[in-house]
Amino acid sequence: MTTALTKADLTHRLLARFIDFLIGAAFCLVLYPVGVLMGATYIAIADGLFGGQSLGKRIIGLRVVRAADGGPITFKASLIRNSIYSVIYLFYLIPYLRWFLILTVGLIIVGFEVYYLVVDLNGYRVGDLAADTRVIDDPARS
Repeated sequence: MTTALTKADLTHRLLARFIDFLIGAAFCLVLYPVGVLMGATYIAIADGLFGGQSLGKRIIGLRVVRAADGGPITFKASLIRNSIYSVIYLFYLIPYLRWFLILTVGLIIVGFEVYYLVVDLNGYRVGDLAADTRVIDDPARS
């Protein structure tokens, strides 16, 4: 079944991730400080929702699947592939250094992930390799 799985468009992946970041940021800003934990949790487990679709991926029409067989991922796999992004949200809890950490360490993490996503021929990012997942166009929308 994996031969039928083709990688999702890079622009669509980035747009879906941006939507998810906005959702996480909304939690952070509206319900501080508990909202920061809610935002970090959403980012960590979001790809395990709706059979492999975060809200951003659902809106854009993407799905995260297991690389081995194309089945939907679990919350555990979502946590593995997205935990590094959750850490960025937790920087917001650190007084005085929050923006420095977000704009330095956070942007380095995101930049590295995007760089790897662009250069990998199969469309994997580091989180995909760690969780053995891949992002595809949602077959239900085709």
